[in-house]
This record gives sequence, structure tokens and C-alpha cells, in this order.
Amino acid sequence: MFEHVLRVDDFYDGIREGIALFRGVPHHFRTVGLGPGGCDPDEDRFELRPVGDDDVDAIVVRAQFRRSATAPDPQCPPIVPQEVQWMPIDTSHLPANER
Repeated sequence: MFEHVLRVDDFYDGIREGIALFRGVPHHFRTVGLGPGGCDPDEDRFELRPVGDDDVDAIVVRAQFRRSATAPDPQCPPIVPQEVQWMPIDTSHLPANER
């Protein structure tokens, strides 16, 4: 399921950091392990943590970003809305019924 990207704070060879929904809840995400060669979709990983809850351990996920609209918002011409699909790498932290 794709969810909305609410804010992009860093972009280098793709979206690197920002805030997006994860299961309907705003989460801060940021790239971890970006190598010297730039973005490698097969190795690209993100830390994901609920916004405002720095005491919670981050989970490591892969992500697939895509445009959520065919045209930019006319009120914000340079911005193209984005969506993301999160794919947990290690699901041991999830309840058994969500793995």
C-alpha cells in the first residue's frame, strides 16, 4: 500500500529524508548507508521513526517512491506530490499478525 509523503527535507539521487505516513501515522525517515556511488535501489535503506518519539527504536525499511499526481499542485508549481510504499527488512519487531 502506498502512503503520502508529507515533506521532503533532503533530495540527492532521489528522496533521502523527510516525513511520510507509515500505517497512517506520520514518521520521520532518512537514508542510512548511502554509499559513495549514490543511490542503489537494491541497497537503499531508510530508518523510520514516529514523529516526536525519539525514544522509539527506528526500524529499517526499503522504500519505493512514486508520483501521486500527474500534474503539480497549481498553488505550488515546483512540487510534485509523492507517495511511498514501505517494505520492512526486519519484521521481528512487528506483532505476529502484521509480519
